[in-house]
Amino acid sequence: RGQAQPPQWKDPAPSAPYRLVCSSVIGIDVAALPAEVKTIGVPVHEPFIVGRQHQSGFFEGLLGSEPRYLTIVGRAHVEIAPIPGDSATFKVTNLSSNPIVMDQQRFNKGQHGFMRPPTSIQFIASKTADA
Repeated sequence: RGQAQPPQWKDPAPSAPYRLVCSSVIGIDVAALPAEVKTIGVPVHEPFIVGRQHQSGFFEGLLGSEPRYLTIVGRAHVEIAPIPGDSATFKVTNLSSNPIVMDQQRFNKGQHGFMRPPTSIQFIASKTADA
């Protein structure tokens, strides 16, 4: 028998007012993928965690052809929390030992910054140059 397939991604918040959309993956033409497999809805009323454990099947679906890169994305990698009284600003905290880059600024574990859409969050490897 073959390996077990990861669960197929289904966004639990497809009508959320803000979305995380994957725009780049090494070795994949993301533009050719349907929106539903590369999009995560972001709730605006409560903190939201992004990672392999919380979006089961999302990262596996995107990185299936490059599974070595799955280790770059933590089980609970980033917390995105709305700022009370400002529904368009979010506090983004890196929960992972692998850094993130947000608006060209690097954030290590425990560090945070603030974002207003549109912006970008990049998952990067902490020790390898090819990831």
